[in-house]
Amino acid sequence: MSAGGGKLRLFVAIGVPEDIQARLATVQRELREGLGHSSVSWTRPENIHLTLRFLGDVPTNRIDELAAALAATAGPQAPLSLALSGLGCFPNSRRPRVLWAGVCDEAGELSDFARRIANATGSFSSRPAEERFAGHLTLARVRRVSGDGSSVIDRFIRETSTRALGSWCAGTVELVRSELHSVGSRYTTLARLRLAGLNG
Repeated sequence: MSAGGGKLRLFVAIGVPEDIQARLATVQRELREGLGHSSVSWTRPENIHLTLRFLGDVPTNRIDELAAALAATAGPQAPLSLALSGLGCFPNSRRPRVLWAGVCDEAGELSDFARRIANATGSFSSRPAEERFAGHLTLARVRRVSGDGSSVIDRFIRETSTRALGSWCAGTVELVRSELHSVGSRYTTLARLRLAGLNG
């Protein structure tokens, strides 16, 4: 896995099942129709994922060591029962830059797991971990909203707040390579590590 020199742009994430991706694609399509000519970069449904830690450039000769550190952290963790918990924007709906779907877990373990992943991968990245983890799936990046675009987004978020968008059991965590292309990012899973711990 780590043959050769150079660096790879990496992140650690939990994958999203196809049925959840399909539901989120419907949400994207509905909002796209409402926004008209606004300049928005939509995440391809197959690329939607729950990022636990963005690492940036990691030397290829350290990837095996990184995968081993992730495996040691993932192994004791029980599978996570995750659910989508409404839509939102960063920084806010008046100045939307990122549109997201929130993710929560029944047992309240997701934030702690993300913190342990950040601790385990700290020596592999020069980027600081988020001070406060907020589980979310990025649906779009907003470059410019036209006319009443901000109001459209705000209204859409409120109208979909009670919609059941789905839940799933996450049994693995992934080490993913990100390659930037003119047509969007391309993701390749380098390692898939089981959450093998026991509940209770």
